[in-house]
Amino acid sequence: MTWKPSNEPMRYDRARAAQFDLVKAAIQSLGLPLIRVRKLNGIVNAIAMQIEDGGDSPDVNHLLLDALRAAVIHQVGEDGAEPVLRAIEVFRQIEAQRWERVKAGTPPPLEDQPDDLVEKRHRALEQND
Repeated sequence: MTWKPSNEPMRYDRARAAQFDLVKAAIQSLGLPLIRVRKLNGIVNAIAMQIEDGGDSPDVNHLLLDALRAAVIHQVGEDGAEPVLRAIEVFRQIEAQRWERVKAGTPPPLEDQPDDLVEKRHRALEQND
């Protein structure tokens, strides 16, 4: 069964975004010049947008992580890429577990944050609820 993304994102998922922040930090720690790091940041931003507000696809996320892995290796070589590759792998494993729970019908709960409550109220007002 192919997973179908929702057509309405749930809300900003701070936990997933924070987990991906570890990958971002590993990339920044490479100390690449701006002209080179911006190439990586294009892929990083695509992944971040995918995971931040739900409605994403595990297939797309997997392909983007593969692209990021290849781009990092291209920029700094296998040995230099090792810290980033480890961070990507940790994130990939966490995401794989999450998607298994989603497919099983038991997605991890999202904690309500003040921004989330404002968003809920905004939606309710739009729907005259």
